[in-house]
Amino acid sequence: MPAIQPARLRQQAALLAQSFDQTEVFIRSLHHLLEFYADNARHPSQGSEIPLLIDAFFVRPPVLRQLLVELAPYAQKEPEVASDLANALWGQPYLEFRQLAAGLLGLVPVENPQPVVEYLKSWLETRPEDRLIESILTQGTQSLRRDCLDVFLEIVSNWLNRQEVFFNQLGLRALIALIQDPGFKNIPIVFRMILPFSRSLAGELRLFMVDVLRALARRSPQETSFFLRHNLESPENPDTAWLVRQTIPALPAEMQESLRSAVRGSPARGRKA
Repeated sequence: MPAIQPARLRQQAALLAQSFDQTEVFIRSLHHLLEFYADNARHPSQGSEIPLLIDAFFVRPPVLRQLLVELAPYAQKEPEVASDLANALWGQPYLEFRQLAAGLLGLVPVENPQPVVEYLKSWLETRPEDRLIESILTQGTQSLRRDCLDVFLEIVSNWLNRQEVFFNQLGLRALIALIQDPGFKNIPIVFRMILPFSRSLAGELRLFMVDVLRALARRSPQETSFFLRHNLESPENPDTAWLVRQTIPALPAEMQESLRSAVRGSPARGRKA
């Protein structure tokens, strides 16, 4: 794997971006570029890393970041071409191709959300591996969150209301991306969406819900503390106390002891673990 020289990488990425509207040429050239920067000695199945379910070049993050920088102006000028290219990239059985697909889709300005929504849904319904789900929900939804927030919220709401745990997980993870988006201001709507999950939830959702609450605690500690304290008041909320205990470390120090006291005095103390 050659060392990354920023000037050379910028030149290579800019040259590749010029074939933006020639899908086959772009895919072939991207394959060559990723091979050039590939780490062929890396074996993720060894050690602590979770093994990949698809092939990967194991290029370092600056490579994909620079490609997205060069592709951004093209995506702004020709959003339909960008969307189609993203979907073609997703069709390639390599981790980096699909990560780039998610990043590119997130660059597309959304005037008509339908094509972007269809691509996002179709990619996620294949139940890709966790790394790709993360890329789709964080990078792939950027423009949708910015340009068509109501559409994004409707998608998330539908996921949260489905009977399948996988889609509930998607909904909670998508909310984390939204909470962490500096441009998003309507935090109260998130509390309304997660209310049922803050009271009683399936075991497979518990850690995802903790991540949502911790993200809320960092973004809006006062509202999060109030939300948790309010839910503690009901004996019909068996999971709330456990969720509060997991969220407390993410809150400011001055709020932590107050919430611990609220847990000790709550009608339903909840689960210990």
